[in-house]
Amino acid sequence: MLARMSSVRTVSVMPGLSQPRGATPAARVMVDTYDGALAEAGDILIPLKKRLITRGHILADLHELVSGKKKVRTKGDEITLFKSVGCALEDLVTAELIAQA
Repeated sequence: MLARMSSVRTVSVMPGLSQPRGATPAARVMVDTYDGALAEAGDILIPLKKRLITRGHILADLHELVSGKKKVRTKGDEITLFKSVGCALEDLVTAELIAQA
């Protein structure tokens, strides 16, 4: 069981796997991309299939978070889960930042 104020970040991309067990229904969920998470993320797909969550449980994607369009954590004691399956744009931005360093 996750403690309040937990922040969980997962990066696995196997639709049949989900970890940490039980975290997704209890958390305020963010993803790097909606399409990627809904196609590849077991942490999202398994609870959806079991009807433990709905599509509306995913509150924001990375763009909405960094642009300030959406704020997911509204209280300090909330559990948040950021699910990343990887996105070419993330790789491009990282490469650009490394090249500039």
